[in-house]
Amino acid sequence: MRVYPYPNSPAAEAGVPSGSILLSVDDLTVDSDTPDDAVISALRGDVGSKVVVRVTPQGATEPVSFSIERREFGIPSVSWFILPEQPALGVVKVTGFSATTADEISAAIQDVEVQGASALVLDLRDNGGGLVEAGVDVVKLFAKAGSTIIAQHQPDRADQVTRTLTNGKYADLPLLVLVNQNTASSAEIVAGALQALDRASIIGKQTYGKDTIQLVFDLTDGSSIHVTSARWSLPANPAFTSGAGIVPDFPLTLDAPADSDYYRAALEVYSSNP
Repeated sequence: MRVYPYPNSPAAEAGVPSGSILLSVDDLTVDSDTPDDAVISALRGDVGSKVVVRVTPQGATEPVSFSIERREFGIPSVSWFILPEQPALGVVKVTGFSATTADEISAAIQDVEVQGASALVLDLRDNGGGLVEAGVDVVKLFAKAGSTIIAQHQPDRADQVTRTLTNGKYADLPLLVLVNQNTASSAEIVAGALQALDRASIIGKQTYGKDTIQLVFDLTDGSSIHVTSARWSLPANPAFTSGAGIVPDFPLTLDAPADSDYYRAALEVYSSNP
């Protein structure tokens, strides 16, 4: 099991190298048969307590131990690193779509390019979506001029179709996209549009298949009401339908693939088309 600490996380601040092989967490020995839940449970604990992890850094032969003080920290919606097995591949993980996501992705790409990356893996696994407009803005970063991204359908109104007028900032950057069964909504707009526009190869599991745009009304008791106000479609990717999702170009057949399985698949696709 390889570990990729979030920036500014306790593990990153303790110096755990990204891409290290995890060998143990306190008294728990970790190998390929260790369930993820067991590892997560061992890592968690009271704020202020410490956990000792032992890892073998990428390219090293001797294990190294790190004592990490547990603390609360926010998981960023965009995080990034260089894939240790291939320094030319930068990985940008996106967990949701907000008004600032496109700018955050752009900043992440600039950073991995400074580190030597010449191609990108956009990781949209377990991304349930967010703002539709934010997803469209992300597609625009990578799309060529004249690309049709999305059509929005509202009752009693003409369809609203979004097209690009100019090349995106990263229209020529080689791109792979990782998805799984929990990739939904705006994340599917990004994956499906980039696939249909021949801008990215999609790797992973078939996505969720959510094509609705919802308004959320918060109630005084803490609950909320979700009202579907519109639906969207991908004119360039008519195969996408609600409930069907995006079919990957390179599907993973494992029932529950680990992070390393996805990154290995991305590396194989990149190596065959560098």
